[in-house]
Amino acid sequence: MITRRVPAATILGAAVAATLVGAAPLGISADLTRVLTDLLAVYALAQCWNLLAGFAGILSVGQQAFVGIGAYTVVVLVDDASANPLLSIVMGGVVAVVLALPLGWLMFRL
Repeated sequence: MITRRVPAATILGAAVAATLVGAAPLGISADLTRVLTDLLAVYALAQCWNLLAGFAGILSVGQQAFVGIGAYTVVVLVDDASANPLLSIVMGGVVAVVLALPLGWLMFRL
C-alpha cells in the first residue's frame, strides 16, 4: 500500500478556507449568505454524485428522492414558517431520515 503525505501548505490552505467560510456570515449581507449557501449546497451534491457515479461507478437514483424531501422541507420551513435557515437544514435531514427508515425497512424485505 502506497501512502502519500499531505503537504503542510495544503492543510494550512484548507484551514484558512474553512475559517473564511465559517466567518463569512459575520461580514457579508444575508442575501449574499443565502446565495453562497445555495451554491455550496449544489456543489456538495455535485461532488457526491461525482464520487458515486464517476469514481465508484454506482448508478442509483433512489437517494435523489431523499435529497428532494429534505430540500422541500427546508424551503417550506424557511419560506412558510419563517424558521431559522440553519435549523431548517437540520430539520430537513431529520424529516428525510424519518421517511427513509420505514421505506428502507420495507425495501430490504423485498
